[in-house]
Amino acid sequence: MSCANMVRSNSLIDSALVNHCRRAFYETVSPYEAETHGGSIIVSETETGNIKALINFNRHGIDGWSENASTDCFVPALNSPLAIYIALLDAGANPNDFFYTNGTLLDERSGIIVRDWNYRYGGVGNISISRAYERSKVALVEACEQFFARSMATAAFHLSHTGIYLGDEDESLTDYQSYYERYEDTTWQPLSLLGVYDKLKVIQIHMFTSGLANEGKLLMPRLEESAPDSIIYESMANPKDIESVRKSMRDNVLYGLSHKAKVDGVDVCGFSNVSNPNGSYEQTSLFTGFGDKYTITVTINMFAQNALIRILPQKIAASIFDVLLHKSKNNFTRKPPKIYKPHRAEK
Repeated sequence: MSCANMVRSNSLIDSALVNHCRRAFYETVSPYEAETHGGSIIVSETETGNIKALINFNRHGIDGWSENASTDCFVPALNSPLAIYIALLDAGANPNDFFYTNGTLLDERSGIIVRDWNYRYGGVGNISISRAYERSKVALVEACEQFFARSMATAAFHLSHTGIYLGDEDESLTDYQSYYERYEDTTWQPLSLLGVYDKLKVIQIHMFTSGLANEGKLLMPRLEESAPDSIIYESMANPKDIESVRKSMRDNVLYGLSHKAKVDGVDVCGFSNVSNPNGSYEQTSLFTGFGDKYTITVTINMFAQNALIRILPQKIAASIFDVLLHKSKNNFTRKPPKIYKPHRAEK
């Protein structure tokens, strides 16, 4: 069943935009279809939180692809170092503080090895925090150990200021003392900060990015016209920290690892990452960013290790940003794009 058939009458979904998202996804992953088993696309209006496109893709071997429009789509929380970066700034870190990485981190208790898959692009040696959150999870852990003083209470306290929590949100945790009492017996677990054991909903990551685009205002996503407007945070972090992260995300697209998301005529700010949960051969690649009044999040899941997996979500996002730019200029009067039909193997 296509996503278009699942949209309710009072939905805010833009069917023409959904058609373009579907075509962009299938055309991009087509050369790697054998190893690709899923992905997702979310597009929303930054200022309102209105969801304009929401698609989850799942491949079922020779039976081909299926789609749904559920918000219950999860990815490894390894895709949340952006939140850790803001928490570090909240704890007093400077974007230009340098930390060393050799590309790997071994957790002696679990035996899990975390690798910087992108180390060839600047993740080995001394690296600044402003680059480490995209390039080196190992250096990010080094920064966390210094600025959070190996205390899960301190980490949870500063992460709470970003809208991301180590556990369930608890309204009783209002100040540092309450966080200390909750986590005082919790052993320092850097891999928990990286999310090796956890997952996040893609919509959570999308909300977080939209909050950065809104200069700190975190909004509840709206799928239907009847849904009420809801502001979760008026300011999810220090305005100075927000501006620092926004500048870093802009540099990522202009000069860094997210350069494939660059679009002429749109000031795209973005973040890309590749997760390798629990040392497995499965990879999840994510791009999340904003520009031209829209926020876009794209994920792709592969069973094999592919060096190109990082750029695929960026290319999809760039295609969507481009069509949104033309939509705003030309009122999107042209016909929806022809839908690409993915290959189905013969039974």
